[in-house]
Amino acid sequence: DQNPALKANSLTALAVDWRYAFPQPSDPTKTFPILYAAGDGGVFRTTDGDQPDPIWYPVTNGIADLSVVSLAVSPNYNRCDRLGTGDSTVYAGTRSGMLYRTSDGGATWYPANSGLPTTSGTANYSVAALAVSPNYASDRTVLAAVQSIAAGGPDGVFRSTDAGST
Repeated sequence: DQNPALKANSLTALAVDWRYAFPQPSDPTKTFPILYAAGDGGVFRTTDGDQPDPIWYPVTNGIADLSVVSLAVSPNYNRCDRLGTGDSTVYAGTRSGMLYRTSDGGATWYPANSGLPTTSGTANYSVAALAVSPNYASDRTVLAAVQSIAAGGPDGVFRSTDAGST
């Protein structure tokens, strides 16, 4: 089995731009990444999602908490390879309330949750869902749905208009 790590972990999120996930008629040898979040194992990536048993590679460098429960990709993810536009920005949210951002397709992740609620000690919320604006290239808007996992914790949707910096 080529993917034992995936079998041991549960799927919690899948991020893909279906327009570019599988071989393109204009270039059937070129595919674009699909990202998989495993509840206990971080983020995995494949570029052969059209195969019956794709090979998934861990891309977790910089993610301190591997309990990733949400993913979102820039609408122009990897279009830079084809069209000279776009970016490789991906966001990952964790059960412990951390939000991470990568702009290199997952090679390195950085915390991006400075605008989210803070707690002392263990977080009492999860970054349950993420969305990136269709106009992300120009407006840098990211939405994070925060869900309480303890009584009295913060619930709500938070918006950043600077790619998650605030």
